[in-house]
Amino acid sequence: MESNEDRLPTLLVIPLIQLFVGLFLFMALLNGQRDLTVLGIVVLTILVGTKIWSRLSSAKISLEAMLDKQRVFPEETFVFSIRVRNAKFLPVLAQLSLSFEKYFKAAESAAAMNKEGSLLWYQEANFQWRLIALLRGVYRVGAAELRVGDFFGFYPRKHNDASIPEVIVYPRLIPLKPIFPPKRDLFGTPGSQSPIEDPVYVYGTQEYQGRRPARYIHWKASARLPRLQEKICEPAAQEKILIIVDVECFFKHRAYSEFEKILEVAASAAVDFDRSGFSVGLVTNGVMKGGGPSILPVGRGSQQIPKILETLARLHITPSAIMLEILRRGLKVPWGTTGFSLSYDAGEFWKGVYGFFKNRRMPVIPVVCRSDTLTGEGQKPQPGDILLLDDICIKGSA
Repeated sequence: MESNEDRLPTLLVIPLIQLFVGLFLFMALLNGQRDLTVLGIVVLTILVGTKIWSRLSSAKISLEAMLDKQRVFPEETFVFSIRVRNAKFLPVLAQLSLSFEKYFKAAESAAAMNKEGSLLWYQEANFQWRLIALLRGVYRVGAAELRVGDFFGFYPRKHNDASIPEVIVYPRLIPLKPIFPPKRDLFGTPGSQSPIEDPVYVYGTQEYQGRRPARYIHWKASARLPRLQEKICEPAAQEKILIIVDVECFFKHRAYSEFEKILEVAASAAVDFDRSGFSVGLVTNGVMKGGGPSILPVGRGSQQIPKILETLARLHITPSAIMLEILRRGLKVPWGTTGFSLSYDAGEFWKGVYGFFKNRRMPVIPVVCRSDTLTGEGQKPQPGDILLLDDICIKGSA
């Protein structure tokens, strides 16, 4: 299909046609045809004048690209706009076209990707597009091409492309089954500095996880339901969670889809932990696209979760170091921290993260994509201690 940019505004811009107009004017002058002479002079004047106009039109034209949201989730719509300013007395016609990357799709028709407007002297115009983010990552929207020229559109001239800002697409948030870290609180009132919870302060129930002592079973609630329920007690000290994303085996097995799924689980778990009042941190051994820290210390605040989501958005499947070395040398894990490990297989977890937390007598919750690669008979954790990815994802969330 022919685009507006490829379509000629008039046949008069063709050099051969202009030659014929010149010959027509010459013949009219030879034969003394006044009306035809005037017509030829008018046509040539318009052609020459618009060409000069077009050459001057690109001077003092500025572009500014903007986003209404620089951080979005997949399937979320955002507005990309470009402001064009004509800082001179000569009016111009502006034609702006947008070609966007495959990581986005237009929320409107393809024809709406091309915009056109007139700019009078010292005037500015805003051109907007509604786009939908498709995949996690950090991308530039695409390329915007501006053509300016005379009001007739005879001789449009290409202007320098605008500098397009980055869009950070967070991992998709999916519903997860409740994840409760092992408790090590001492008896005390809720909110006190004592390191253990008091089972007297029960504020709810949940499905029994099997890892907690039988004294936490809520027998009355279990009698009303067809499955065991356990008590949820008010913690006396704030829980600390360190999310660990090991990319090495994902890269080795080229497990790209599993890698994206693990990142969705990591992002969703971080949000769930934060909503539960936990302090959350993140460590990964993957390359960060565009730079940025791969270690976020355990903490809590209004910017902690956005920082974690942005780190996961920038995370690439290519490993930059061995996870165990990062844990040993580049990270100080505060007392009372529970690890939440996300890796490709159970053998990877066993050789790295498990030993690190075991030596420090800290609990760790491992989540793996596959559990058939455990090594070291007699040393590996019990099967129930390792969770498969499907064990924590609610069915239908994929």
